[in-house]
Amino acid sequence: MSWFYNLKNDSSIVSVPLSQINRFHDLFGEKYAKDSLRRFPDHFGYSNNSSNIKKVNLELDSHFYIVLLTIDELLYQEVPSYIKVGRYYKSDFTKLRNDTSVNKIYDSMNIEIFSSI
Repeated sequence: MSWFYNLKNDSSIVSVPLSQINRFHDLFGEKYAKDSLRRFPDHFGYSNNSSNIKKVNLELDSHFYIVLLTIDELLYQEVPSYIKVGRYYKSDFTKLRNDTSVNKIYDSMNIEIFSSI
């Protein structure tokens, strides 16, 4: 993640479904570093017929990144209390990965990072 913080423009929005990625700064010894974090609405804002995350989240009119941790996705698919809440379904993550308004710039075992086009 440290490469990501070095790469990203400080004015860019960083969006996450759930995780507190701002805690990564503490791990890297950057206690006072801040991100412009935004939380997504349920289902990333996608409706049944939408496929462009930038259009359905109008506040994302500038450059943005989406940081998706495996735990964020699995919580809503595996943990009964999160499944019951229903903020995200497996199909929402599929839509995100197929969205033509973002490019995946990083993929590892436990983290994916997308950048707006």
